[in-house]
Amino acid sequence: MNGAGNVISESTTGSGLGKKILDKASRVASNSFNYVTDSKNTFTIIRGLVLAGGVIASADYASAEGSHRTTYVTRAFEVHENGTCSPDPDTRLKAAALRRRGIDLSDCCEPKTRCLNPELVENKYEAVRPYESKRYLALEQENKKLSSKQFPTIN
Repeated sequence: MNGAGNVISESTTGSGLGKKILDKASRVASNSFNYVTDSKNTFTIIRGLVLAGGVIASADYASAEGSHRTTYVTRAFEVHENGTCSPDPDTRLKAAALRRRGIDLSDCCEPKTRCLNPELVENKYEAVRPYESKRYLALEQENKKLSSKQFPTIN
């Protein structure tokens, strides 16, 4: 009973470990707030934020280069703009070509995500062939007609 009494008395009077932790956290938060709100420290704070942002962006870029995928920043921008994203640069290019033709790619996403499935995008890309415009197809038909004719050779 004596040990339980000590625990209860410490918790009611606030002289235990919890009180020390709360006091320390409160002091740190107060000092941090005072440092941030002091106008003399503005340049140092901005420099620290730029440095932290640079480190995060560099790590994102390095991991994307190492894995041959796109950065998280690019994926976030792509989801915001298009509603879907792709970690694979080739799939992203094909999806952009399909979007330019007005094709919806929401059926090419992985289940319950916005990430494009490279195989589904490839299949839709091959079926539509967005890079062959009407003008390109017309020129191709003319080339076939011209190549089928026999031209006399000039000596």
